[in-house]
Amino acid sequence: MSKIIDITMPLTPDYPAFPGDPAVTWETYLDVEKGDPYRATVLTMLNHAGTHVDAPAHFMADGVTVERIPLETLIGPAYVAETEACRIGAEELEACAGGVETQRLLLKTPNSARPELYEQPFRTDFCSLTPDGAQWIAGNGILAVGIDCASAELIDDAKHEAHRILLQAGVVIIEWLKLDHVTSGIYELTCLPLKLSGLDGAPARAVLRPIL
Repeated sequence: MSKIIDITMPLTPDYPAFPGDPAVTWETYLDVEKGDPYRATVLTMLNHAGTHVDAPAHFMADGVTVERIPLETLIGPAYVAETEACRIGAEELEACAGGVETQRLLLKTPNSARPELYEQPFRTDFCSLTPDGAQWIAGNGILAVGIDCASAELIDDAKHEAHRILLQAGVVIIEWLKLDHVTSGIYELTCLPLKLSGLDGAPARAVLRPIL
């Protein structure tokens, strides 16, 4: 059996939430050490915390909600493309992924070499897509794009153009991937968001399996 590579960001109360977003918290509800018959925990979090999937409904009033995303979109061959660029536009994507036939593109950027991005406090200097880069993805038959940071758009994309371009084109977004231990190449992706009916996104467990 091929090695399974976990590319999911661990979630803890130290998760670096966007400024203004609720923190991830959990509280013991029942505890065997206190005489309860079993242990159970109350978890509080934004549905876009940690590794998660953005559905079109995230930015579109009539967009597809997360439980309606076909599983085939998030399961299948994926190309991990590595770039040294921080502002990832069409030129940078053409350089790292041009000519690759894939419907699922995962972007390993300089973020993956910065473990502090995955810790508190939240940092805004992460690398991500420009609107031009989002347009390249939308125009190249890609069904799902993933990236190793909090957002598929740069922090200065005040109008959320990259998100809107991708989601309006039906491209599903996977954010907060952990790709520091993954080399570029073709893998089989399995990314399963929680089936949260009617919502705009959901936490997910994402794994890769090398395609030999």
